[in-house]
Amino acid sequence: MPDRGETALGLLAGAPATDLGASMIGDPAGTTTIDPKAAGRLFHAQLGEEERARHTTELVPQRMAPGHQPTTGAAWHQRPSTYVICTEDRVMHPDLQHRFATRATRAITWHSDHGVFASHEDETIGLLHQLATGSLLTPAG
Repeated sequence: MPDRGETALGLLAGAPATDLGASMIGDPAGTTTIDPKAAGRLFHAQLGEEERARHTTELVPQRMAPGHQPTTGAAWHQRPSTYVICTEDRVMHPDLQHRFATRATRAITWHSDHGVFASHEDETIGLLHQLATGSLLTPAG
């Protein structure tokens, strides 16, 4: 949840370090990948070995240039927003997560790794349903 004028990499650099920096592999073309041996535990530590490996194979190199570009807008100034603090996240330091959470209309805390959409799939679906419809999703039964 960057604010206007902030950069993604600047926000990460301003927060206490996590295991992410040591796991990044850069190349001369300006892209970065994550060491495959570290990626699973960084992003999906709460998943089983097979699922973790599947998600790791889906990672692709990313260009770093956009991370240096300041944001020009921040929708959370005009729209309701919800921030999920992930207590077991090894990528984004809790200090930065709490900073973002103060910008949101509502913050919730889940005991999740960084890949919350995978490790807490049912909760993610329920939250998105609630945000879209204003009602709780009830399990089919």
